[in-house]
Amino acid sequence: ANTWSNLAFIVGALAMYRATRGSDRPLRIMAHITLATGIGSARYHASGTAWGELLDYTGMHLGGAFMLSVCIRRWTGLHGSRARVLFWTLFASAIIPGAIAPTLLRPFYAVDGTICSLSEGALFFTRARAKRYAWLLATWGFFLAAMLLWTLDVQAIWCDPDRHWLSGHALWHVLNACGSWCAFRYYLQFDILRS
Repeated sequence: ANTWSNLAFIVGALAMYRATRGSDRPLRIMAHITLATGIGSARYHASGTAWGELLDYTGMHLGGAFMLSVCIRRWTGLHGSRARVLFWTLFASAIIPGAIAPTLLRPFYAVDGTICSLSEGALFFTRARAKRYAWLLATWGFFLAAMLLWTLDVQAIWCDPDRHWLSGHALWHVLNACGSWCAFRYYLQFDILRS
């Protein structure tokens, strides 16, 4: 279940590729990230290896770096090569410590999400606020529900090895894939992401 549920990310990525034509083409980065998340997570759950776990977190940290970089770009107006440097710097600052000490992978992911949430809240009171927030609310609704299921699974509250056709972690994948689609729809409104 934890392997095959990653097909939700693949389906989401394919939908994003289909939706990013013309002026929206630069937002294909979200499709690439969603695809990397699905493949990395599936490899980890199929293999159960340490390198597989790093692949799993790579996709997650790519998504966290992207969302946080969008907030910073809205604050600063960064675009072009500077925006790319910002994205890769945020990603490296999260994944490199985790590659050295794997116990840091999860906390760094949580820090990215927290900073991004606080930034979105602060941006609401500036000129850089979004025009529409419905997709962002849906994004965080899916992400929070997924986090709850992940926590229940990790704490072995909802985790039965004899019933592995459905688990909290498998539902975490499906809900996160839905959240990624909603985030993609939310980011379509920002012209700065087309530069």
